[in-house]
Amino acid sequence: EKRVNEMGLSEPVITVENENRIRIELPGAQNAQEAIESIGKTAQLSFRTADDQIVVTGENVKNAVAEVYQGTQSNLIGTYVVQLEFDAAGADAFADATRRILAGEITPTLDGYYANQILILLDDDVISAPMVSTVINSSNCEITGNFTASSAGNLAALIRGGSLPVGLNEVQTEIVGPTLGIDAAQKSVMAGIVGLVLIMIIMLVAYRVMGVVADIALALYVLLSRSTQSSRCPASLASSCPSAWPWTPTSSSSPASARRSAWANPSASRCNPALNGPWAPSSTPR
Repeated sequence: EKRVNEMGLSEPVITVENENRIRIELPGAQNAQEAIESIGKTAQLSFRTADDQIVVTGENVKNAVAEVYQGTQSNLIGTYVVQLEFDAAGADAFADATRRILAGEITPTLDGYYANQILILLDDDVISAPMVSTVINSSNCEITGNFTASSAGNLAALIRGGSLPVGLNEVQTEIVGPTLGIDAAQKSVMAGIVGLVLIMIIMLVAYRVMGVVADIALALYVLLSRSTQSSRCPASLASSCPSAWPWTPTSSSSPASARRSAWANPSASRCNPALNGPWAPSSTPR
């Protein structure tokens, strides 16, 4: 539920189905794909050095928030940063890792990364790889870079979600369309036309000349009604609606969004790389 709330949607509904499935309903979800990617990325979180040694995991992260940069570097003014807070064990491990990095004790084994970087991974995908600029001896630090409010918020939400006890894998995806969508409207129009033709035939057969008059009157009424509705209604009948999909975890999990989907034990992550930036001690006490 906490991870679903990270999407910022109102009144999500979470229900358990059987022993290995959770259904999530997210009323008001505007971008189904974005919601699925954001929730799906909340997986096994870890911070590692460039030699692939784990420094801390998501369990050591107490908080992560996006904030406006408050420093004095001219190239960062107006950008956003991600403020991190670790627990005591995480702070000690992180301080030791930054000390070893600046002492030159790290030999990179991961292609494309440097010894002075700490990699943030969800499953096996790097979502950010900030550079270490100083030894961080406190429980607070920040990731700086050319972050916008959106990109910093997304990265903070992924980190804040922590790590799941098991992985998730997508099994089924089904788009849930709006209740009065384009397809429904087209079928309704066709049904109306068929019904109108049948009524006109029945009146013509039963009442002959009077039936012709009635048919003409009915046709004029339909045309006038259609013209009036067209002048009042928007061109598109599509609208957003609540939707849901089920997830299937191996023991426990967290789901969601404007689609239906089931997940369980992935071999690959759905995470996309995020902007990189240097680490620096946080100037804001926690």
